[in-house]
Amino acid sequence: MALAGVLLLAGCTPNDDFECPGAYTGALSADEEILVGDWKLSGLEGSIAIDLTDDEMDNATTDLYGQISECIREARYVFSENRELAYFGSREVEDVCEEELLFGGTWRLEGNIVSIVSGCTVGGFELDLDEEARSFSYTVYEQVVNFKGDVVAMQVTYTYTDQTERSN
Repeated sequence: MALAGVLLLAGCTPNDDFECPGAYTGALSADEEILVGDWKLSGLEGSIAIDLTDDEMDNATTDLYGQISECIREARYVFSENRELAYFGSREVEDVCEEELLFGGTWRLEGNIVSIVSGCTVGGFELDLDEEARSFSYTVYEQVVNFKGDVVAMQVTYTYTDQTERSN
């Protein structure tokens, strides 16, 4: 399955007239401070029922999270106070789950839009933060591959839960 869980990044081919966007800098606003921390993937919902597992059962569901491995579930965002951002994914190598940095950059939050500069690209997503500010979701349009290799275009909602211990 090829679910990235990352965001929409749009890049350009550099030429003489193109300058890469600068990193986000400056102090965080009070609204942005709520995102500082370690956010782990906790849900993955598709808009179309699909079977991702080759388990000899016809059990298509929109719950994609329940169909991915424990290792893939380790995906996480780390939003830092200095505006740095890291997105980690995990993959299984010889039955061992190994975490790897998939991309890094800087971030900002304006309203409910998270913007990210990574390398020479700018991207982001519309954030849906729960009332307690303990989880957030965003929805993207993706092409998901079922266990037979068929490609299914659908909306996928990613949910991440805050793993940071907070003092109240």
